Amino acid sequence: MAYQDDGIQKVCWVDNECKELDHINVTEMLGLDDLSKPITGFSEPMICCNFVDNDVIVNLYHRISKMHYHFKYSFLNKEMLSPIFNTEIMNCTPRNFPIEVFYSLIKEEVHIFYRQGQCISFPVDDPEKFTQDKIINQPLGDMYLIYDEVVVSKGSNSILFFKMVEGKWTLYTELEGLRGTVFFCRGNKRI
Repeated sequence: MAYQDDGIQKVCWVDNECKELDHINVTEMLGLDDLSKPITGFSEPMICCNFVDNDVIVNLYHRISKMHYHFKYSFLNKEMLSPIFNTEIMNCTPRNFPIEVFYSLIKEEVHIFYRQGQCISFPVDDPEKFTQDKIINQPLGDMYLIYDEVVVSKGSNSILFFKMVEGKWTLYTELEGLRGTVFFCRGNKRI
């Protein structure tokens, strides 16, 4: 579970019996200050993570400096599996933050999406080879990766569908004039 406590970004792992397996202070690991606090009215912290097999990709955004950080971590061995990589998020305001991180089993890639339309992608086995793209010029909301190949997101007043074209997420369908929330259902179970 990724969370923040008054500007301190942390990740905690627990097992099925709620026994803590590991707990890291990512702000301290990166040598950052505690000024990057959540934005009033939004519940998202400035940190998110995603499992990749038995490891985790940890992503942190320092919204004051507009810097993105990511690394691979083993909570079982309690050690970093990669160096820390960082990049400035371009063309954004201090009200930006990561919405979602996805791991595509098909492409073996990690994709981190930001509220203001930026996306950072990299091969899961080589987090150093990351790219940054601006995929749209409007705010993104609830987001799902469907069948490891299509991203569906709530836009300002539409539902947006993105797919990879020549290594970049590209808008290919937009259902305009729709308001509300996006849900991804598989069978009779909402995810």
